[in-house]
Amino acid sequence: MSISEAWKLLADTDHLNRSVGLPSVQFSPLNGPKGEFVRDAHTRLWGFVPLRWKEYPFWWVRERCYRVRREFEGGPIAVLEGGLELQPADAGVRVLVYADSTPANFTGKFLWRVGARVVTDTLEFCDHYLARKQAGEVDPVPVEATPEVDRQLLEDALAGLLRKPVSKDLAHLLQKRILEGSDDQVLRVRAFTVADAWQAERMDTLRLFLYAAETGLFRLAWQLMCPNCRVPKAQASSLATLPPRFHCDTCGIMYDTQLDQRVELRFSINPAVRRAQDAIYCIGGPLRTPHVMAQQFLRQGEAATLELPPLEGAFRARAVGGSGSLVLKPAPPARKSGEVSLIYAAGKWAGPLSLMNDRQDELSVPAGSALVLRNQTAGALLMVVEDVRWTDEALTAPQALALPEFRELFPGERPDISRAS
Repeated sequence: MSISEAWKLLADTDHLNRSVGLPSVQFSPLNGPKGEFVRDAHTRLWGFVPLRWKEYPFWWVRERCYRVRREFEGGPIAVLEGGLELQPADAGVRVLVYADSTPANFTGKFLWRVGARVVTDTLEFCDHYLARKQAGEVDPVPVEATPEVDRQLLEDALAGLLRKPVSKDLAHLLQKRILEGSDDQVLRVRAFTVADAWQAERMDTLRLFLYAAETGLFRLAWQLMCPNCRVPKAQASSLATLPPRFHCDTCGIMYDTQLDQRVELRFSINPAVRRAQDAIYCIGGPLRTPHVMAQQFLRQGEAATLELPPLEGAFRARAVGGSGSLVLKPAPPARKSGEVSLIYAAGKWAGPLSLMNDRQDELSVPAGSALVLRNQTAGALLMVVEDVRWTDEALTAPQALALPEFRELFPGERPDISRAS
């Protein structure tokens, strides 16, 4: 497979972890404005061994690598660091998966097998994907699920769906996903993302989900998206019940509920048809925020080097929970390719004056240069390099309301103008 294909497969760490049999995890929220980026996490290994740890933010560069550090509280393991690297290899990609553990006691010296199992399971996940792809599966991403489905309700709903003006081939793919897919593949689904996975026309797939919601197979799920980190922060079953404001704990900002990119239409399976557990298996993986090209966690006074892929269009450097951002624009290669120093201090970014614009809010990055990030604040810093463009996989509320078919199927879906603007 290509590097891009491997990244989409393996950087979705929530789906990866659940598919290789790891347990779901309970995470504490972040408090970005206070520089508190480490989450408390706990789970039970094999269903009965309690585990608690501090989870640091993922570090990654898109389509190249990612890693995460976990520091355990009690138990046989003190520290576990794991991640992967993707390297070009002939017509495909070489996938390096690793897990490094530091034992806390004598017993911990023998638990390296737990990390080794995650490594081998991840590589088997890749093999499973390739086997499904070779077998002609439309969506070859592996799933390990035995969902509880009311087959009679499913058959009745599908019979009603097939009487609608939808593609029968897509309806059968949707049936297969309901019967075989994992819970994350039937909850808060983006229709356009599914269309791309199925290599189908986006509007045909959207029409399928709209009629699936109209016939009771799925339900509308209006997601309130933080305009900064672009992660769902709240959900409503109808536009009329949208809250007037919502809060992002990561960014520390209260937002007005505006019907632009902040309100997005997704689809969730009707629980009467299939029971789906809304559990989290990994909360910080790269594809949770796919617009972020790179993320780096820096302790006070720490520096790190980021070798970014070539910039295509405008990106911005931003401190999560902090103030100020810096637009990064591609520039021709410098005579001496090397490093560009980027410092964050007192809520501002600073770079080489020769590469900054007059307003000091834009930095030209010569092709082939690496960014050297320096944290000169009094605390920890979580820095991201993100695409300023919004994803085209989202269906916003204005886009949905503009569709004649949506208005016909859901005439009662109108925002309460006293609650949202």
